[in-house]
Amino acid sequence: LANPAAIEALPRLRRPGARWQDLFEDPEAGLGLLEEAAAHGGMRSEFSLHTDNGGHWYMADLRLARDPSDGEHCLVVTLSDLSERRQLEQRVRESESSIRQAMELAPVPLLILSSFGKTPLYANAAALRLFVTDTAQLPEDSRKLVQLNSAVMRDIFDKLRFGQTYGPRDARLFVAQDRQLTLRITAQTLTYDGELAMILSLVDVDELRQAEARLNEALDRERDLNRLQKQLVSVVSHELRTPLAVMDSGVQRILRHHQNWPADETSERLRQLRQKIERLSTLAGRLLDSARLDEGKVA
Repeated sequence: LANPAAIEALPRLRRPGARWQDLFEDPEAGLGLLEEAAAHGGMRSEFSLHTDNGGHWYMADLRLARDPSDGEHCLVVTLSDLSERRQLEQRVRESESSIRQAMELAPVPLLILSSFGKTPLYANAAALRLFVTDTAQLPEDSRKLVQLNSAVMRDIFDKLRFGQTYGPRDARLFVAQDRQLTLRITAQTLTYDGELAMILSLVDVDELRQAEARLNEALDRERDLNRLQKQLVSVVSHELRTPLAVMDSGVQRILRHHQNWPADETSERLRQLRQKIERLSTLAGRLLDSARLDEGKVA
């Protein structure tokens, strides 16, 4: 006997002589379920049955009863469609896989501990580089991280126990028995693989400070170069203006008086002008050589 809802969900029941085992890809598995349910007086199980749209997952309650028409033993099977739930579970698994991939690629060390630090569950590649030399050492080294820094970890646990987030806060932590680092810690609770856990983000502040110091040194060098460049421009401007002013004055005097001067005096003044021009040419050449040196074009 199959009620209309069962026949609508499982069209194979409409066939003449339809049998329970025909609903399974493996008929023997269907018969095995019946035998097990009969032996135990009933059972509850999940399995896939054939429908018009392929296999659908069902939760089945099999209960031993008596047929009211003839008093014979029978099994009453109640089916609940789990296909949508299975699809949701699959999407959740895919989403969790994507999140783990993103965590693995994150440049920040990430560590997940279960039950507020009792068992390490996960460390991404950046965290392994920070305090673990081998993936197999993750549980032991993570426990050491908790044990060696019990005061800090207790503070984190207390904050998270009341639903608060922790940090970001800087603390000096042991990442190994004899190795300490200043780490910027941020922590919060999450559900990981179905259990309550906490995730720690650990940023190496020492490395950040070293990078900041290197950046400040580079900025200081840049400021020194800018100051030297301004001084150079000032000196060069003065060096250029002085001979140009002398040359301009000399040319004006020659233009005004050359008709009244003897030829040798005019020649002398023109010779002095040529010296000034040569000095300017030399200065311009040195400036060009300096620029080429700065650009690395001259060995």
